[in-house]
Amino acid sequence: MSTANQTFASSHLRLVDANYLSELRQAPASAGSRAVAQRAPRAATAGNFALRRALVLGVAILIAMVGYLSVSNSSAQATSMAASGNVAHANEFKYITVAPGESLWSIAQKYAPNQDPRDFITALVGLNNLGDSLVQTGQRLALPSSN
Repeated sequence: MSTANQTFASSHLRLVDANYLSELRQAPASAGSRAVAQRAPRAATAGNFALRRALVLGVAILIAMVGYLSVSNSSAQATSMAASGNVAHANEFKYITVAPGESLWSIAQKYAPNQDPRDFITALVGLNNLGDSLVQTGQRLALPSSN
């Protein structure tokens, strides 16, 4: 290696070790000096890690509590509805069997003549979990209660 290259390598490429960093920190900053005091990179401390871990754990517990409370609240509502008699039982509905040529519209006109057929059909479809508005001959349907 030539002398110029060695000078460049020695002045610009230094291995940084703890002694060199301490020398840089202790060296006075003069106008002609190229040394600049550098701050050592901050290592992750155990305290920071513990704080993050506690925060994640707290959020997880909060999510679990919200989930538990929402499930217990919905089951409590179902229990109170059953106790108060607001839940319709299968034997409280009137059932019909679809005759040949009948449609939901004709069933609505026949069993709820004083009600808007569209409202009755919507309730009928929801009550019987019908995928569409087609019914087949012989199909058994529960009729919504007339209000």
